[in-house]
Amino acid sequence: MSTGALVLRTATPADREAAIDLIQSLNRFENRLTGDRLETRAAADASFTRLMERIAARRGRLVLAEEDGRIVGLMGFTIEQDEPFVREELRRYGTVTDLVVAEGWRGRGIGRRLLEEAERLARAEGLGRLSIGVLDANDAAARIYGAFGFKDYVRLMTKDLR
Repeated sequence: MSTGALVLRTATPADREAAIDLIQSLNRFENRLTGDRLETRAAADASFTRLMERIAARRGRLVLAEEDGRIVGLMGFTIEQDEPFVREELRRYGTVTDLVVAEGWRGRGIGRRLLEEAERLARAEGLGRLSIGVLDANDAAARIYGAFGFKDYVRLMTKDLR
């Protein structure tokens, strides 16, 4: 059982390996749902690099949840720009790009704290909207996001061509 308080902070270069560990665990979890994720360390490393590039290009940040010196959760946050047909005051919006809590730490409110931080970051930027994606097969995450106030906005449909 942990004895310290949960701390949310922006990731530093020294956090790279711990962040990659969490991304790899997310890839493993999502692969059980979809069957299309690579579970290797190299894939997680490439995902981390791509995430950090996206964050840098879109004025975002990688937020870590840390307790007792251990990184137990991570959330990517970016600022996006919607199409010109969207009302101007809603065109810029925040996006949670990745959200993962380490196994053994789930169910303790860490994900909720990370979502609250995303909302705080979006409001601080004067954004009128916050978005998050969820795999259709991830019912548990969809319930959590719905309880936090997210609602369906767009549906992405795919068709396998192989």
